[in-house]
Amino acid sequence: DLHKTTIVIPSQRAKKHFGEGLKKSIHKNFISPKLITIDDFICEKFNGHIIKGFELQLFLYDVYKRVSKNPDSLDQFINYSNQILSDFNIVDRYLLDTKHLIFDLKSISEIETWSLSTKDLTQNQKKFADYFKLLGDIYTCFQKELKDKNRATNGMIYKSIACNCDSYLKQVNNTYFIGLNALSKAEEKIINYLVESNKAKVIFDGD
Repeated sequence: DLHKTTIVIPSQRAKKHFGEGLKKSIHKNFISPKLITIDDFICEKFNGHIIKGFELQLFLYDVYKRVSKNPDSLDQFINYSNQILSDFNIVDRYLLDTKHLIFDLKSISEIETWSLSTKDLTQNQKKFADYFKLLGDIYTCFQKELKDKNRATNGMIYKSIACNCDSYLKQVNNTYFIGLNALSKAEEKIINYLVESNKAKVIFDGD
């Protein structure tokens, strides 16, 4: 039953092309399967509020102000906030152990190759070193406060579902993953769980 099938595709563009190709290949009326991007497929499993854009930047800035003893202004912070959010997103999507990440090390001044332990640091170098040490605390506080408010970033959703597949993916069935590549660890874990549970199949471009 095609209409009971879910087809997961890499992007909105691929989704559009696949839908058009499907219509051309079937020469009769039919109820289309559910076509969905992998990002939407994962994020729709989350019941809370997905926070993004300027709202997310303001939320991060609020955390940053409380963690930092000498915070930058909002205007200054906005210039680099997207880079912080991107890094945090990568941490979550790739299921990295934050305890082993360099920004979570309290002994960063001992990393001699960076020469941050010398006394002759410029003002900008000192500010960067101090800021870099804060990232671990910002990340931890940021995640906790979002969870307390039942909110999450895209990366947090990926991580949460990948680490709790039994809870989030019970209702998934008759699903096909098509044309996916360069997957994150979280995506791999989710797909492997569904395939091993006979809830999904993976079809590669050459199949």
